[in-house]
Amino acid sequence: MGFINALLCKVGILDKPIDFLTESKCWRSVWYIMNRWKETGWGTIIFLAALAGVDVEQYEAAIVDGATRFQQLIYITLPAIMGTVVTMFILRMGSVLDTGFEQIILMQNDLNRITSETFDTYVYQIGRVQGNYGYSTAVSLFKSVISIICIQTANRLAKKAGQDGLF
Repeated sequence: MGFINALLCKVGILDKPIDFLTESKCWRSVWYIMNRWKETGWGTIIFLAALAGVDVEQYEAAIVDGATRFQQLIYITLPAIMGTVVTMFILRMGSVLDTGFEQIILMQNDLNRITSETFDTYVYQIGRVQGNYGYSTAVSLFKSVISIICIQTANRLAKKAGQDGLF
């Protein structure tokens, strides 16, 4: 029994432990929490680097002028890191259909396959396991075209909002 199950049983929320990786109803939550935890470090590094480039004298001048912390956030911090926010948004839109194939294929089993099936695992099953290379290539090409459309749309939205965009 894992830590979460032990804690939930001890508190009285659960009568018996839940097998999170075999219960289809729990699988999405487990994957979402795991994926958020995985992506947190990278996002933190990028945004801390952007925040390090903000001039400290602007904050000092805002404090002298009587600006609150919220006003400093709105008028100094956000405009200073907006380029990074827009760039990260456009890049993330390109990977909106990516779900982390390696994580999913390692966590997938017969009990949660219906819930955990994604484009990537479907392409793997059809192409590699069943040997239908033409169909799996078509599905992958469809996913790539949708990703390119998402990138183009995000870039156009960024330009309409007054930002530079990526291209």
